[in-house]
Amino acid sequence: MSYTSILNQFSKIKVGTSDEYPVTRIRTAHKIEGIDDSNEASYEEITWDLDCGAEISQPTHITQLNENLRSQLAKRGDAVILTELGAARTLPASGADGSMIGYPRVEITGVPEGSFGQYQMFTMKATTRIPIKDAEGIWEHTQSTETTTGIDGNVTTNVAGSLRMDQGHAASTYVQNNIIDPIRSAANTAGYGVVSKIKVGNDPAQVEYNYTISPSATGQAGVADASVEDRTAKDETGRWIRTISGYSTGANATSFATSQRVSESNNLKLLRDEVSNPAIPDGRVSFNYQYVSGVAHAAFPGLFITRLEESIDQSGGGREILASAYLQNDPALRLGVKQPIICSESISIEFIGSFENIDPSQLLDADNQHGNPRISKSSSGILNKWRRSITYIYDTAPDPLPDPRTLDGIS
Repeated sequence: MSYTSILNQFSKIKVGTSDEYPVTRIRTAHKIEGIDDSNEASYEEITWDLDCGAEISQPTHITQLNENLRSQLAKRGDAVILTELGAARTLPASGADGSMIGYPRVEITGVPEGSFGQYQMFTMKATTRIPIKDAEGIWEHTQSTETTTGIDGNVTTNVAGSLRMDQGHAASTYVQNNIIDPIRSAANTAGYGVVSKIKVGNDPAQVEYNYTISPSATGQAGVADASVEDRTAKDETGRWIRTISGYSTGANATSFATSQRVSESNNLKLLRDEVSNPAIPDGRVSFNYQYVSGVAHAAFPGLFITRLEESIDQSGGGREILASAYLQNDPALRLGVKQPIICSESISIEFIGSFENIDPSQLLDADNQHGNPRISKSSSGILNKWRRSITYIYDTAPDPLPDPRTLDGIS
């Protein structure tokens, strides 16, 4: 019986499927590790320091023995089994319910001074880390929170963390479902926006993540960013136009855009209604609403008047001046016949409504009307335009000359 087989009856070691090697001395160490700023335990670290031996058939095989020891024992992730008097202890292999990834780790060192002839001595250091996990498979979860208050008083919160789970778990899925999604839902309800990031390395059971909670530009759930411009101005034609335009992004960008549309009223009518589809890639929704200001007028029942222009003009009157001259003499002037008074009345309206029954009262005396009124009609979109002009002839000027009609309330 060889020396090795005798010693193996008392104590022996193997790594994974390696050969068994006798152990002559055993030293073990145990410690519990965790997060520095917490009393919670993350994992147990177990270390075995072993003095071991190996036997060769003849001294010329020493080099081959050392290569066998390296290839069979110096490993990561394989189970390490120590058997003493028939009772085995194991540093479990990496995997579910075992050691964390990359453990156990085995290091071997030759001991020349303890070796002689066919008997070679070496030391083995085997270290493993076994997660202390909870019911969900989590063995370490760190998190830090940073709060920033801007000069406008808005508070932005940044949370960074790392999650380590037992092998076989998808840590990114856990973070998304149990951390990011609930935070995003609560933030949206409160009118905040959330930007998140999850980083996964070689081990899917371990991730780093961070998310930032910041006030939404609108304070509305599901709207990450928005811009709204509401202005009223007189255009080149003289009509007053109110324009509400802008954009929004986020899950509820379209509903935010449509909510900026204001209701029509007695003084406001919608001319343009534009809401875009979400753009690619940022999902931006653009909107543009244009309204025209106007009023009702007693002279135009049933019409929404956006613009009214009326003028009264007067010319003529007095007498002709006749001039006559004989040869080189100075001209002689004399009064001729009396001239008539010519008045004109012009009115133009822009409106929303029908052309039917438009007949505003005349401001001047119909008995002095010269010919029929001149009337014209035109349309542009939903806006119509109606014009009328009338000529009057008087022997004496009307007194007083009537004032033109005006519209009140357009702005």
